[in-house]
Amino acid sequence: DMILAPIYVPITFVVKGFEGMAVGYFCSKTLKTTRLSKWDITGVLVGSVIMLVGYLLGEILLWGFEFALAELIAVNLAQVTAGAIVALLVGPTIRSYLRTINYRPSGDSSELPSEELPSK
Repeated sequence: DMILAPIYVPITFVVKGFEGMAVGYFCSKTLKTTRLSKWDITGVLVGSVIMLVGYLLGEILLWGFEFALAELIAVNLAQVTAGAIVALLVGPTIRSYLRTINYRPSGDSSELPSEELPSK
């Protein structure tokens, strides 16, 4: 966006921020599993809706309803569909890999041995 269409940068920043926050919230409920779960699917669906609605509203402000609707149908639906498919196929594998290298998101001490638990 910054090189090809810098006018979209503020919209993308806000929309992707909310999208990532929603997906992260729902998918964080499955940190202990390596399989695709209902939370993963819910997160991707909610994130997809946020992206579609956010870009639609942003483009309505910039270009008007007709253009925004055409962009939604021609570009954004394909983008969100491809992204959702890749995320649902690859996400559990990445989560499994992160568990094997002992990665823990900040604040997740649920699987630390008791001697490594921070004192209160």
